Amino acid sequence: DPDVVPWYDELVTTVPKIEKGHLVLPTGPGWGTEVNEAAVKAHPPKRRA
Repeated sequence: DPDVVPWYDELVTTVPKIEKGHLVLPTGPGWGTEVNEAAVKAHPPKRRA
């Protein structure tokens, strides 16, 4: 997949689970994950979308 980068899983604290092409809803509150801001800052965009 050209849109996936090696550090993709670092961007969130818990990677969302996909089963049979569908997102498995987390049991906890909200999305069940948080953005890892340090990882986002470590990989800034290389060009404007």
